[in-house]
Amino acid sequence: MKSIPTPQLIKVANTALELVDASDRSNTLWEEFLRLQLKPSTRREYGKAINYFCQAMATEKAPAIFLPEFLELPKKNAILLVLEWRQRMINQGKSSATINQRLSALKSLVEYARRCEACSFSLSEIKSLKGQPYKNTRGVPVENYREVLGWVDRTTDLGRRDYGILRLLWDNALRREEIVTLDLSDYLPKEGRLMVLGKGQIDQQSIDLNPQVIEALDEWVTFRAGLYFSPKDGSDCDSAMFISCNGRRLSGTDVFRILKSYADLAEVQISPHRVRHSAITAYLDASDGNIRVAQSLSRHKDPRTLAIYDDSRHQLQRRATKELGDLLDSL
Repeated sequence: MKSIPTPQLIKVANTALELVDASDRSNTLWEEFLRLQLKPSTRREYGKAINYFCQAMATEKAPAIFLPEFLELPKKNAILLVLEWRQRMINQGKSSATINQRLSALKSLVEYARRCEACSFSLSEIKSLKGQPYKNTRGVPVENYREVLGWVDRTTDLGRRDYGILRLLWDNALRREEIVTLDLSDYLPKEGRLMVLGKGQIDQQSIDLNPQVIEALDEWVTFRAGLYFSPKDGSDCDSAMFISCNGRRLSGTDVFRILKSYADLAEVQISPHRVRHSAITAYLDASDGNIRVAQSLSRHKDPRTLAIYDDSRHQLQRRATKELGDLLDSL
């Protein structure tokens, strides 16, 4: 009989960006740039990306001092500095997706500064790296994820919270950022629906929930109302669907840690996005490759993305190389 541990209480750390100092007027442009980003997740990721750049290239200077100096550089010097940063990330083994995301954030900031006449150059000449998205889309078998869920103790308050999160990751193939931006008002239990702010969207989408997810969310919402750490001050945290033990809205990192705590117990290597891959692939297996419905589940704009999942599911490349080898050896 396995012993199910009490879920760890996830405390949300201060998310203030060290680059921003309200007493330093040189950061006004930086603060304005972040405020223009529509989604909190975009502000957070852009903030981290610019910090990575400043910390990597500022040597002994503080990031808040380095950024204005960078924006005042001549175009040639600025481009050479960014190219050096890109090469450093390549040498560190960062993925093309990570490098491109960080470059995009820096390019956006520089373009905003140029429009504000705070710098005289553009980074448009620096191209993104070519990469293959979704290199491994198979994820893990449903049996493995069932084992992960088996470690959740639904008799505890946070166990109920975690179970709801883990079911949304699988049953609706939600991204972790889609989960942490959910408000209580986004859940419509009588209609069996959830309003989700999808990737790159400014308007919410309505998705249907199955009875198991509705039951899980009902359990959590009921207990959330009576929790001693549940915020009741009318703040954004008060409206959040999923909160931490200090009453703060969970972050994407918190969702990763919650999943990892149970996955480690089940000895399964998995991340929130790999759960999404696993769920989509499992549906394609169960539906004999119904890409049209899988696109509705995943909410991918381009159906060709689902074709990548289907190719991975059938392991077409492995079959092709085996058949070529057999042809050669049969001669």
